[in-house]
Amino acid sequence: MTIKRQALVTGANKGIGLAIAKGLAEAGFFVWIGARDRNRGEQAVAQLRDAGLGAGLLERTLRSKTVCIERQRCCPSKSVHWIS
Repeated sequence: MTIKRQALVTGANKGIGLAIAKGLAEAGFFVWIGARDRNRGEQAVAQLRDAGLGAGLLERTLRSKTVCIERQRCCPSKSVHWIS
């Protein structure tokens, strides 16, 4: 059984994120498109699939900095990085 490598690219529904997702898919990855806007995410997935590439949509929401800090306090073994 062959397991295909997977990649999650956030902000991949347009621009640089979409270009990165396309490059990874062309390199053999199944790419998960992380997008806050379902319609734009679905369009990006369709664009990759139309090119014969493997892609799926992962609709996401932004978490506040406070939530991330609280998670790190209660779960220090889980790495949480916040870039402002």
